[in-house]
Amino acid sequence: MAKAAGTDMKFRTAVFCNTRDAHRLMKFAYADYDNQIALDLNFALFAAYFTKNLILDDANLLKIAADIGMGEQLAARVLNSDTYRADVIGDEREAR
Repeated sequence: MAKAAGTDMKFRTAVFCNTRDAHRLMKFAYADYDNQIALDLNFALFAAYFTKNLILDDANLLKIAADIGMGEQLAARVLNSDTYRADVIGDEREAR
């Protein structure tokens, strides 16, 4: 399915890490930007994690946000706060 969507997922070499902040950025994108930015962020995060096998730490998340046009400073405000944390934890509970 990923290949059909244009994403080369490299599960064997993926570096598993906490993706909660990436999910918080997605919530921010959907709340404060148009759907295209949110979609661009979604694909960029998938590529970073599954294709480039990057750790989704603050530095990489901020670069991704800047690269797709979200604005690094606004993304940093989200990452340096608890914004959307409860929402993401709720999503995690629902997924379990």
